Amino acid sequence: MKNSVILIVLSLSFLFFGCKEDKKELKNTDRENYNILFISVDDLRPELGTYGVKGMITPNIDSLANKSYQFNNAFCNIPVCGASRASIMTGIYPALNRFVDHKARADEDVPEAITIPAHFKKSGYSTFSLGKVFHFPEDSPESWSKPAWQPQVPHLSKDYVIPKNRARQAQPDKAGPYYEIADVPDSVYVDGMISNKAIRVLDSLKEVDKPFFLAVGFLRPHLPFSVPKKYWNLYPEEEIEIPNNRFWPKDAPGKRPFGFGELKKYQYVPKKYPVPDSIVHRMNRGYRASISYVDQMIGDVLNKLKETGQDKNTIIVLWGDHGFHLGEHDLFCKHVTFQNTIQVPLIIKVPDMQSGKKVEGMVEYVDIFPTLCELTGLQKPETIQGKSFMPLLKNIKEKGKEYIFSRFKTTVSVRSDRYFYVQFIDDKGIFVNEMLFDHQTDPYENQNIAHLPDMDEIVTELKEILEKHNKTIN
Repeated sequence: MKNSVILIVLSLSFLFFGCKEDKKELKNTDRENYNILFISVDDLRPELGTYGVKGMITPNIDSLANKSYQFNNAFCNIPVCGASRASIMTGIYPALNRFVDHKARADEDVPEAITIPAHFKKSGYSTFSLGKVFHFPEDSPESWSKPAWQPQVPHLSKDYVIPKNRARQAQPDKAGPYYEIADVPDSVYVDGMISNKAIRVLDSLKEVDKPFFLAVGFLRPHLPFSVPKKYWNLYPEEEIEIPNNRFWPKDAPGKRPFGFGELKKYQYVPKKYPVPDSIVHRMNRGYRASISYVDQMIGDVLNKLKETGQDKNTIIVLWGDHGFHLGEHDLFCKHVTFQNTIQVPLIIKVPDMQSGKKVEGMVEYVDIFPTLCELTGLQKPETIQGKSFMPLLKNIKEKGKEYIFSRFKTTVSVRSDRYFYVQFIDDKGIFVNEMLFDHQTDPYENQNIAHLPDMDEIVTELKEILEKHNKTIN
């Protein structure tokens, strides 16, 4: 009798504590009610305080990261705005003839595929696009419950507010300066307008029972570095440093001025190399000022989300579409697959899941779509080529992906947790040359070691992996 009583007590205890533990696991019905706030930032590399960058003033993104999963090894699949966004939104890799450059459109390159917002719209969500989400507002119009919204202002394309700078931009053969410092309120520039619109939309959604997918795309720190003066003042001129590796990697194939074509369109930039240190210095200052401006705009949106109470039931995804060069290897902007252009910030906050976690496992942007499907209990579309990183959310000690792949036109690459292999090909995809970097000993990619005899095995292995990947995704 005594043993029977003990057994009953133990059984009841197991049932009680077992049920209590089960409550930590989200049910599909809970997940299906999640809202999604999808925040994109143009040309943002992990130049943030939360990523350990000294001197960066990004309190709002840092605060978000402290309540979220911060991916320290996230990579875009193509370092150019239009193609990267089309790839992210479809979960499909870029290829030799797919998602090639900034002109890429999801609805043209892969018309058979469904996008993230279209999939959520089909599943009962209200979907909205504010600012720069797709590169072109008219891309994939069926994705949104209402037409994509853009600020209607004369200076939208280059975002100048000083009259003489707008006059320069009006000339068809000249862009305005690569920076602008104006003593104006946050709302005068485009990102301030986008933030204010997002705040109004969140207010309108607080009483709506239907879940929403709200995409908010900010333009800075894309060139020109045009932001209110107070953000420039956060970074005194004398405290700004320029990269100490303004040289092409040693023993690398012949240098090409990647990214310079974009930069040289702007006023005050020389039309031929080299770019003076004074301009590189101001670019680094302007880039940081632009990030701090966007950080405040993001903070304003997140504050509204919390004020309305919707933060308790909203997945937040913060991402930069690709990285950026600020003089490293004497390169500027993007358009090449080096670490600075493909490594990106990725921060994801999920209600009722662990927070403040730094994830070291490698992920890539094609993985975002299937992960959001799993988080919300939606079925994954068959066209997706990425893989959900839900295992990393459940256990941050998981390894993550073994390899990640990036490309831009005739430059393709594969990265393992240690080595980064870059291959130059011709327009038909035929091998031309190669580079290999050991991130364990050379994290800034200053020395090409592909030609060293003891690297033959590594080069052969990564080359085969890259070729297999390219055949698989086409």
